[in-house]
Amino acid sequence: MIPQHSAAESSISAGRHESVRWLSDQLRDYLLYIEETKLRRAIRDWLRRTDDLPSGDLKDHIEDRIAQIPQRARPEESAVPASRYAMRRKEGRGDTEFPDACRGCPHYGTSCPVFTNPTEEDHRQMIQRDAEDEPVATVKRRYRQYANHNECHRIEGIIRDYEDQYADHVDEGWQLFSQADERLDIGRTTESAEVAETMEQMGLDTDGGPP
Repeated sequence: MIPQHSAAESSISAGRHESVRWLSDQLRDYLLYIEETKLRRAIRDWLRRTDDLPSGDLKDHIEDRIAQIPQRARPEESAVPASRYAMRRKEGRGDTEFPDACRGCPHYGTSCPVFTNPTEEDHRQMIQRDAEDEPVATVKRRYRQYANHNECHRIEGIIRDYEDQYADHVDEGWQLFSQADERLDIGRTTESAEVAETMEQMGLDTDGGPP
């Protein structure tokens, strides 16, 4: 049985997407003022990897990864397109028509409903159509329900990998934001102290008037 996920976990995941967008905006602004080379390089690298994260269209990301499940590994430097596992028992041993990553599934070696059952294929197409206007948390919940119904740990793994990518990236982004904010705060404090000292030397108080 695939583990069930609470509404709170879905809310947390949606919040991570918002955090990535907010952090990206803040760190791009901070790059205009940060002078420390090492920190600037780290921020640029984080922003570059942000662009490599799965796109906001989770449905397309999941479907692309599902489509890769039955693909056989193609020999290196081969121009021949990769063949596909049948995902059902043919002649002889059934496990020869399933990828090793599917071991442990109750359908392994017999018939995978995700790829061989027309009813389940229609069900997934319905999820795809409905997902066009649904929030990320809802799309994940529906695919998780589909994975649980078909006892498919591969689809659950696709969603979990997607979430883990965002979680780790958000943590790193907050660390960079804290470092950058601290550097700029120190700079602002130093600048204020220098201004106050200059004004004192000029015989002015801090509101710009004579003492």
